[in-house]
Amino acid sequence: MFRELSQLDKTKLSYTHRMVVSDRAHLVTKYQMEEDLAHEVKQSLGTTKKGIGPTYAAKIQRYGLRVGDLQHWDSFVSKYKKMASFYNNQREKPE
Repeated sequence: MFRELSQLDKTKLSYTHRMVVSDRAHLVTKYQMEEDLAHEVKQSLGTTKKGIGPTYAAKIQRYGLRVGDLQHWDSFVSKYKKMASFYNNQREKPE
């Protein structure tokens, strides 16, 4: 998002007061991007490797992180650690 906003800054297009990020928007983490890449290497699905699929899966399975979680830092850290543990345990399982 910040990369895209910097492009608008370069062209002097103002997005002030025109852009809103929902507190219900899900956050893509390094874990989801790494999982997306691992799936792409195994199956060559043609994904963007940006973690969108695994983030959507986390949303559906109700362990994903949302922008609104950042407002309650202690709770966010706890949720992040649980999510990280989930992904780390997934990697350790033999196929």
